[in-house]
Amino acid sequence: MTLTDFVNELYVGLAGNRVDLVGKIGFAGCICGAAITGFPEWILPLPLFAGIMAYSYFGMSTLKYYKRTATHIKKFGELDRRFAETLIKETENQKFTGYCQLQGMYLAATRYGQLDAFYKAKSAISNNVIPNF
Repeated sequence: MTLTDFVNELYVGLAGNRVDLVGKIGFAGCICGAAITGFPEWILPLPLFAGIMAYSYFGMSTLKYYKRTATHIKKFGELDRRFAETLIKETENQKFTGYCQLQGMYLAATRYGQLDAFYKAKSAISNNVIPNF
């Protein structure tokens, strides 16, 4: 693994999942706010942000699907629709669940120039309404 690959996977794991990122930023903000101001009220929303992070598996599902998709694209030179649809079917594929896996696929497709194939597969089979960006 090259340094570029390592840094990219680190980014995907820590900040690639936007839902998880909201949880991480909110959690850190609560801790910092309580420490700086001395007001314990800052810790009241901590369970919410911890729940968001836990529900998204701390971004690890995004990283798992990123690696699978990136490996597929490197091996075959493209993101074919059957592979993408298979991964989407593995997820919960509901309106508000399955985003983490889709985000991993999206990030790999973006990195390797396969966004058209990703969007075609997503529009054909995914029920998720959370946008990937």
